[in-house]
Amino acid sequence: MSKDKSKAEKVLIIEDEEDTRKMFRLGLGGYNYDVDIAPDGKTAKELLQSKKYTVVVADLRLPDVKGMELIDFIKTVSPLSRVVIMTAHASLEIAKDCVEKGASAFLVKPFGLEQLHYTIETAIAERRLIAEEETSYEDLLSENIFADMVGKSLEMKKIFHTILTVAKTSSPVVILGETGTGKELVARAIHSYSKRSKKTMVAVNCASLSENLLESELFGHVKGAFTGAIKDKPGLLEVAIGSTLFLDEITEVSSSTQAKLLRFLENGEFRQVGGTASRKSNARILTSSNRNLEDEVKRGGLREDLFHRLNVISICLPPLRERREDIPLLSHHFLRIHAAKLKKPIKTISPSALSLLMAQQWPGNVRELQNTVERAVTFCTGDTILPYHFYPSMRVHPEGEDKNLFLDLNKTVQAVEKAQIIKALRISGGNKTKAAKILGIDRITLWRKMKAAGLQD
Repeated sequence: MSKDKSKAEKVLIIEDEEDTRKMFRLGLGGYNYDVDIAPDGKTAKELLQSKKYTVVVADLRLPDVKGMELIDFIKTVSPLSRVVIMTAHASLEIAKDCVEKGASAFLVKPFGLEQLHYTIETAIAERRLIAEEETSYEDLLSENIFADMVGKSLEMKKIFHTILTVAKTSSPVVILGETGTGKELVARAIHSYSKRSKKTMVAVNCASLSENLLESELFGHVKGAFTGAIKDKPGLLEVAIGSTLFLDEITEVSSSTQAKLLRFLENGEFRQVGGTASRKSNARILTSSNRNLEDEVKRGGLREDLFHRLNVISICLPPLRERREDIPLLSHHFLRIHAAKLKKPIKTISPSALSLLMAQQWPGNVRELQNTVERAVTFCTGDTILPYHFYPSMRVHPEGEDKNLFLDLNKTVQAVEKAQIIKALRISGGNKTKAAKILGIDRITLWRKMKAAGLQD
């Protein structure tokens, strides 16, 4: 079963090196693009005059035409096409000239198929924005910001809906997610949409305080309870009466403090450190953790009874790498914030810079992305963020990929061919004749390639 190319985005690759053309043709075919290739400027011009392409990826140095002239030709015959320039001879001046001519992105060889894919996807998104007459991210941001959180992905839309639902209750909520995913933002959103929003939410990072200090902070203490307790002090449970108390990193709380917190959750009562009288509070408890709470219960780091009492409602935040479609919006959101803070006239992020951001794994999640954009804003002297404004250590190889794979064209072609053969065999149910037809080759060629790839005895 072949793919329906009538609905696929049309991409033209202009590259004079045969092995590189072959690599791109094979690799991009796996992303369901309708790909044409041209070995020179003459062939490219003929194709551009006969077909409309969403994205044109062109080598800057071709045997019969200069890259700058080719950009002019593309913009004349197909003004809506997004142009991506690739070259092995990069410089700031060349990149600037290409952008001024109308190129959307600039790729420096060698680069991986993943980077090319992200660059093309970003260019396609840019084309759609223009087609819909949404020439900036401002409108998109206004539609997709919720309580200081940005997201248009299905995962984030579900979380926004959940926040609005649980805000109407007084039940405890556990917010789970890796470091930097925005757990405190979720807690503040729940509070701001609740009936308690007239009072300030109280937050404490449980990991930042010692056991004794945290207990005193939460429950308060009476004069003389310990050395230095020179007067009575109300705890955060008392301060948060009528409001919300957010306990960040709940698994860092000691077992004895967990027992006292459980008692409060069960009957709304607590005792100050060193005190004998019970006090009451109606503070709503929200907690968070970057760990798996069930594993913490098994390990003994969290009391099982407290876990069940806290886990009435849970919200799990996805890591940034699992909602990459939100990266352009988040990046422009942070650009707007930090450009205003530093009073810089920076308006946008180039598609090639966005593709670089989208290709990262982001172990620090949204917080790491924000720091990266802030640094770029600091070093940018023009009106557009470019790739070299990011950290020098930023690379494009996704986690788990062989970083040397894309430096060897033969190995790249072999790897892509093997993946495509396996896919065709899966579609054809193992029928080699049908698989060969899907791949557009004869059965003998398929047999030879399968043997070379170790797929044939």
